[in-house]
Amino acid sequence: MKKLIVSIALVIVSLTVLAQSPSGFSYQAILKDASGTVRANAATVVKFEILQGSANGAVVYSETQNTTTTNTGLINLSLGSGTPLSGTFGAINWGTGTYFLKITIDGVAMGASQLLSVPYALYSTKAGNGFSGSYSDLTNKPDLTAINKMTVTGTATDMEEPLFEVKNKTGQTVFAVYNEGVRIYVDNGSAKGTKGGFAIGGFASAKAASQNLLVVNSDSIRAYIDTNTGKGAKGGFAIGGFEAAKGTGDEYLRVTRDSTRVYINNTPSKAPKGGFAIGGFSTSKGENSEYLLISPDSTNFYVRQLPGGSSSTFNILSLDNLLGQKSLMRAGGDTINMSSVLNLQNNFNVYGDIGYTGAAVKLNVPELTTIAPSNVTENGAESGGYIISNGGFAITVSGIVWGTSPNPKTSLPTKTTNGAFSESFSGIITGLSASTKYYVRAYATNSAGTAYGNDIIFVTLGAGGTVADIQGNIYNTVVIGSQTWMTTNLKATKLNDGSQIPMAINDFMWQYLSTAAYAWYDNDSLTYHNTGYGALYNWYTVNTGKLCPIGWHVPTMADFSDLTTFLGDPFTAGGKLKETGTTHWLAPNTDATNTSGFTALPGGIRSYMGPYMGVGEAAQLWTSTMMSPSDAYNARLDFGSAELMISPSFNQLGLSVRCLQGAPVVTAPLVTTAIPSPGFVDATSGGNVVSDGGSFVTARGVVWSQTPNPTLQTGTVVNSGAGSGIYVSTINGLQPGNTYYVKAFATNSVGTSYGMQEVFTTIMAK
Repeated sequence: MKKLIVSIALVIVSLTVLAQSPSGFSYQAILKDASGTVRANAATVVKFEILQGSANGAVVYSETQNTTTTNTGLINLSLGSGTPLSGTFGAINWGTGTYFLKITIDGVAMGASQLLSVPYALYSTKAGNGFSGSYSDLTNKPDLTAINKMTVTGTATDMEEPLFEVKNKTGQTVFAVYNEGVRIYVDNGSAKGTKGGFAIGGFASAKAASQNLLVVNSDSIRAYIDTNTGKGAKGGFAIGGFEAAKGTGDEYLRVTRDSTRVYINNTPSKAPKGGFAIGGFSTSKGENSEYLLISPDSTNFYVRQLPGGSSSTFNILSLDNLLGQKSLMRAGGDTINMSSVLNLQNNFNVYGDIGYTGAAVKLNVPELTTIAPSNVTENGAESGGYIISNGGFAITVSGIVWGTSPNPKTSLPTKTTNGAFSESFSGIITGLSASTKYYVRAYATNSAGTAYGNDIIFVTLGAGGTVADIQGNIYNTVVIGSQTWMTTNLKATKLNDGSQIPMAINDFMWQYLSTAAYAWYDNDSLTYHNTGYGALYNWYTVNTGKLCPIGWHVPTMADFSDLTTFLGDPFTAGGKLKETGTTHWLAPNTDATNTSGFTALPGGIRSYMGPYMGVGEAAQLWTSTMMSPSDAYNARLDFGSAELMISPSFNQLGLSVRCLQGAPVVTAPLVTTAIPSPGFVDATSGGNVVSDGGSFVTARGVVWSQTPNPTLQTGTVVNSGAGSGIYVSTINGLQPGNTYYVKAFATNSVGTSYGMQEVFTTIMAK
């Protein structure tokens, strides 16, 4: 079994088959950390994989399950009832060969073990129950004289060949069922009269004739909507289409008693035709007239010239509490009258006269942000900006300006002139000095004035590609992709503002700290300071934001993700980062090539209880990304693997630190929405905060409504704590048989992000 991460230990308690032709089998385990302490009431993600032939065989089925340990650390799961990732559990042929079960907990592989005879009870429901082919040989034969259901299964691959067809006596097709749908052919003769050629009806509530619901004839289609208010938000009539994937169908038209909604396809090829049009018959034999045309990129209203020099009009009205009307805009054939405030974000072109009353609002200078410097060398760097708004005027010039003092301005000669950009732009910073702190910010100018982006600090590399910390310790650097890293672990004992980091030698003192502290492995400062292993810091030191030299930072989880992407994948990236040989690493130091020049060293850890362990075995490097108020993520490299693993650890642990050049880029969180599981009047959903964006997630949960795209402002909010990782949200107060829309959300200091929208329908009450 694979070596466990320091904070998780696994004990298998039982693996038993459910009786009577089961659809799965149970799995129980107790989760403990490395010191033997039970992980009680902890959210856990378990991945099951069934391999065929060997412990490294092909995966015939895999699934994941989200669970929470009991107060004794127990998890109790039924394999086969989770969320499938690949394969079908019921399709496994247990009678062929051997099978192995591989288990992964919170992203850490626990290894694979052979499944012995017990699970093959799954096969016993199929074995020895063959059919001879003769109906007479069957026992408990069904009564075929009473047919409850008829199934027609087609074998043709031609999509135009029907599965089932009804023809009249002349051989004409009246009704046909195809692989992709059903077609009904309506005769255009008059014999059917006003009834139409095709009708769908329903039973009346009394002993009267049946009610028409849909009538189709050769010149019209009529849909009858029930006025019973019990139907609620479902509506009386809808037209939908199939999605490209196996999802819910898209709605095109929905008609209820109080509203009509038309949904427009945004496929580019549909654009010129429009998604929805209202027209009328022309008086001559020409083309029909259009009154309203709506497409994904425009809406056209056609105002008609009328006899006598007048014209029709188009009106936008407002309603007050007493349903009184007020005109906001009225458009005729040659005049537009506006009786409300006009707010313009971009250019406004007028052809002809313009008159207005009221005050003209002064437009603003641009709004923009500065792009963090990259490719920093001894004497140069790259930066840029992103224009959020032009302020209402066209941008005339933009660029970046830098200097050795905060908030540099365009009056300095050290700037770039990038021209009139509408969105992002970049520039090259030149003429810098080695080992020097600089300030850079973007600027943009319109006719209202010049605006600046945020001021960003960066420090140039030292001569020969080195950087010094506040105490004068020198570190070599290496460029990996677009990132510049130190090539040895940090050994500073002061923050970059000169303040001392407390050193904790006593184990009892260490385990109860909730403030910044550092230690040397085995309390041996001489050995571990000079060998490159560096010091061990608790996460509270990282959280000060002042641990690395000015212009450098403790990497975020996103920074390690970018590093992994550049190196290829997480399964081989570790080998490219580890120092080669066994001078510092224990044998075998699997697949260590150090092709990146990162030269990772196995500095070991100090456990949250105080003891030291793991030197030579593993390199565990803090990130600045929190998972919860008590846990933060770290990157781990192991002597027996080439993998780069990201996992959470207690904030009290003492781990190594590698610094990355530049300021950390803080963004909004990245969150995904869990697929809802509906009940009659409630549902279970939730999400996964994949990345906190470099800033702690202060709120997370789901937001739902009966209209698409709910937000915190428009939907009902279900809060589910704080931090990163997987969470579960319970939605209450629903109605049976109704359709709802739900999205996960996460909020940090930058703002709120949403996951993809999921749609679900509650179970209809019996």
